[in-house]
Amino acid sequence: MLLKEGKKVLMSIPFLIFVIVMVIDYQTQYSSALCQKIEEPQPGQEEYPIYGFTDSGDTEMIMQGAIETLIGEYSANAYSSYPFGFYKEVRLNDNEKAEMGDILAALTGYTAEEIVNTAFKIPYMTQDEETGALVSVIPDTGEEIPVVSEHVSYQEFQQLMGQASDLVGGGSSYSVDNLAAMGSRPLNYEEADEVYQQLRASGYSGGYARLLCDYLCIFSGLLPVFIAIAIWLRDRSAKMRDIVWTRKISSIRLTFARYGMIVLLCSAVVLIIAGIAALGLMKLYPGEVSGVFEFFRLTAIWVIPSIMASAAIGAFFTELTDTPAGILFMLGYWYFSIGTTSLTMGGLKWLTFMPRHNTEFMVEEFAANYSKFLVNRVLFVVASIALVFITAFILERKRRGRWFSLDKISIRRKKKSEI
Repeated sequence: MLLKEGKKVLMSIPFLIFVIVMVIDYQTQYSSALCQKIEEPQPGQEEYPIYGFTDSGDTEMIMQGAIETLIGEYSANAYSSYPFGFYKEVRLNDNEKAEMGDILAALTGYTAEEIVNTAFKIPYMTQDEETGALVSVIPDTGEEIPVVSEHVSYQEFQQLMGQASDLVGGGSSYSVDNLAAMGSRPLNYEEADEVYQQLRASGYSGGYARLLCDYLCIFSGLLPVFIAIAIWLRDRSAKMRDIVWTRKISSIRLTFARYGMIVLLCSAVVLIIAGIAALGLMKLYPGEVSGVFEFFRLTAIWVIPSIMASAAIGAFFTELTDTPAGILFMLGYWYFSIGTTSLTMGGLKWLTFMPRHNTEFMVEEFAANYSKFLVNRVLFVVASIALVFITAFILERKRRGRWFSLDKISIRRKKKSEI
């Protein structure tokens, strides 16, 4: 039974797509992290952006950071936004651009025309030729950036930024929730050295394993729904449902055999990728890596619950409706989750579908939210198993002729056409 169901999964096109997408995801998103060692920071620099940023909480810095960004985007009429977590470039029409010009005038004391025609000393990031580190550079020529606090209070600034955010649309950098990031600054030497030592103390495995799971969780939370739907619809499309239903096997065993093989084989794929990543890390840091089992442990408790939930949703909706309706539900849920999930564990919620931690660093933040993370994953495991039990219950009712099924309608139509 298990071998038959496993063969169905292995031979299905959605499973092949799952394998291909996960490999591409690893190669394009994660493998670059294994191309260059993270070296210990050396004193002598003013800032160390490669090791991360921190929110300063300084309102003056927030205001200046926001105005630097807004002046540049206004001049180019190209605004960055992230509706539902995906990048979108927004261009304003003439009326909207005039409104944005009025906002800038209130913030800077410059007219819209003066802002466009003035070359300001807006800092930009570049790579240091000697050290290779990212550094912030301020142009030698041009006008100084206006000091916003000389024109408005912080409360007035927030109101004006809210208006700017409304013009740009959802996911704007100028929204109240995102303004704090405008005051972020690169870590100094002491902070950079602390986060590096935390990474090193874990034998490097912890940080790199967290980053791997961050990437793997994105598509492993979506694609299994397609596999489950394909497997559940296969018997119906091949007109084999009557034969399957009359087998001397309980509905629970049949349902869990199918579901279990989907989860098992998808889990095997991500665990193999975790092994490849562990080998790549040992090659990058020869003789320095310890605790490589962390790759497998984190993949098991982080990624596999998302696989279980996605496959359970596909099985449930297909058995319930005899249609691939689960795709619409899963796509909507996945898209919503991508857009509302923080990129680090600091923003983890109890029902976050795909926990994120898009950095090798921030160990303390991950540790502070680890208990909530475990509860989150357990909740999805329990919910997935419960959903599969409900799926088995629906199947049993169908086998007894006590549940709505599209097959019944098709059979009745066929009989009427034969009369």
